[in-house]
Amino acid sequence: NPKVQCEAPPKSSLLNDDCDDAEATISPSDPEICFNDLDDDCNGTVDEHCIVEHCGDIATNQTWDNTRVHQLTCSIEVGGSADPILTVLAGTTLWFDDGTYLGSGNTGPGQIRMQGTTSSRVKLTSTREYKQAPWQGIWGGLQLGPQDSGSTFESMDMRWAGGGTAALTVKGTQLALTDSSVSMSDTYGVSLDDNSVIAAWSNNVLKENIWPIVLPLMQAGELDNGSTFSPNSDDLVWLRPGSVTTDLTLAALDAAWVMDGVVAVG
Repeated sequence: NPKVQCEAPPKSSLLNDDCDDAEATISPSDPEICFNDLDDDCNGTVDEHCIVEHCGDIATNQTWDNTRVHQLTCSIEVGGSADPILTVLAGTTLWFDDGTYLGSGNTGPGQIRMQGTTSSRVKLTSTREYKQAPWQGIWGGLQLGPQDSGSTFESMDMRWAGGGTAALTVKGTQLALTDSSVSMSDTYGVSLDDNSVIAAWSNNVLKENIWPIVLPLMQAGELDNGSTFSPNSDDLVWLRPGSVTTDLTLAALDAAWVMDGVVAVG
């Protein structure tokens, strides 16, 4: 009920459009706080300006920062004649709608740079993780193609990707993955085809996938025992068939090595 007095009662507002007189931090003059399910600024909309939607290929340089969540509403390819770079800064979160993926080097030269830090990581997950229940492989993951011009992934956490192939798929190019985690894939956490190489690998965690990784035989020496390859449904590091043409040393990992076919030595 209205009150008439010289001073406003506690927790009341001098503004007639205040939407919650009982809460001092909710008013038209207060900023919107993301993802608290409240209309903090009393404009009738919850969490506005907290999410930016992306759909459409990237042909020029772009930088995504942590001022908003970046939601992929369709699959996006980074590539073109300008050799574009998508830079994702530390602390940034990417949401992926069902079935979507982020690719580079599949439609032309391009690269993705995930620039997380140990204390401010880049996070990639299903849009469903915010308010719904995601499941393994609900989005298509990261897909690097033969024209990728040097993507790097540092201090990045991926969850719920896969789509039947792998959370992180590398075809005919190089992989640079450090201080990162890949989990909840419906197949492999990471997959490299016969024409791919590991440019950088250290201190990664592949867990809660079906299998942690499949890679070419001669790239096996790049995996370090400072990385974690368990627990998964099957803690098996799969090696593609091939020939051992130079000295190859396999590190003692927390998962078993498996040769997927004939291996020739010599």
